[in-house]
Amino acid sequence: MGIYNEPEQYIFKAVDSIINQSFMDFELIIVLDNPDNRTAKNVVQNLGHKDKRIKVLINEKNIGLANSLVKAIDISKGQYIARMDADDISEPDRIGIELKYLIDHPECDLVCTAVKKIDDQGKIISTRNLIPKSEKILSNSLRYGNPIVHSTVMFRKSAYIKAGGYNDLFAAQDFDLWTRMKKNGAVFHYIPKILVEYRVTEGNTTNSKAIIQGLTANYIIDNRDSCMAFDFKGYENYIFKFCNNEKFCKEYKKYEKAKHLDHLSDSFILLYLAIVNRAIRRKIVKNLYFRIVMNNKKF
Repeated sequence: MGIYNEPEQYIFKAVDSIINQSFMDFELIIVLDNPDNRTAKNVVQNLGHKDKRIKVLINEKNIGLANSLVKAIDISKGQYIARMDADDISEPDRIGIELKYLIDHPECDLVCTAVKKIDDQGKIISTRNLIPKSEKILSNSLRYGNPIVHSTVMFRKSAYIKAGGYNDLFAAQDFDLWTRMKKNGAVFHYIPKILVEYRVTEGNTTNSKAIIQGLTANYIIDNRDSCMAFDFKGYENYIFKFCNNEKFCKEYKKYEKAKHLDHLSDSFILLYLAIVNRAIRRKIVKNLYFRIVMNNKKF
């Protein structure tokens, strides 16, 4: 679990949902990536004193989510790694169900699940999920985008190491890792159960973050078949080229508003954007693909 500036009550609920799992034999490694956040520092240190299963790492300076996760996984003792975000909540049986699945399916390297979306106050927004109709469709979907919620996954540490771990991206670190794991022959399975409450806040749906998330996904897809080592400078230049383009940013904001097709006019907006903007066209194709090949299921 990586922590940066999440509110104290979110951290408590996230950690509480892990330490009260029905399966109890695990280590919870928490990395605080903001050493100036004294509140979070006190919270995680107190939690670490109360439960011996909790290990707390405090970075000397901000190094980003990807590097923090690498740091945590490097010291982990287990052969299975479960991800957890500091503003999400795991269901009590999550770890036990995912672990049993990986043990019962030795061919599987990563398992993920459905979620219920909650807001800032913990109120349920939606229990609708795009469920892959087969494991093949789940893997093939990575050609177009990321169908996997990061905080639902459990994977084999060996498959993570083989893929080279997380790269230091501004966003979509998970999609990048899944893509490289798949390239190395990893097998992904989906458990059609809600095992995580996924928090959707104003902070993680802002236009600027959505743009960087979308651009990073495009960058990953563009470089999917490349055998070259990750080039941060090239990635940074790619992101800044688009983010500094005022026209592109305006068009991407239009896409974000229209992508859910709440109104008939949204269809025409998306059609126009698909014609004039290649980067946005990819996002539209991804959304259409997911709608066609997956079951839009409400639990």
